[in-house]
Amino acid sequence: MLILLCRNFMSTQQLNNPYPPFNLWFILAHIANNPEGLTNTHFFCIKTILEVSGDAIRKVYGPQGDKLVNVIMGQLSEFGVKQKFAGGFGLQALAAKFESDKKFL
Repeated sequence: MLILLCRNFMSTQQLNNPYPPFNLWFILAHIANNPEGLTNTHFFCIKTILEVSGDAIRKVYGPQGDKLVNVIMGQLSEFGVKQKFAGGFGLQALAAKFESDKKFL
């Protein structure tokens, strides 16, 4: 009985992505434009977002996505390193890996 209920639920519900690429673009652009209040945690979050969905951002937004990723991995990671944040160093390491592989995962 429970299996039938689950099947009916899945077939009647429309599954939408609760976090479309626009949300990722918005948060990354907002962070890149306002680095003053960032903490070490922000840099770890940025690194995780890029590792998981950086390729999708680049695919969806094309050249503009590449520019956003380059700003984050260039200027923003340098800002984190100047602040001596471990997350900034992690983001810089991800940038070095991206330079050699041309992909995040």
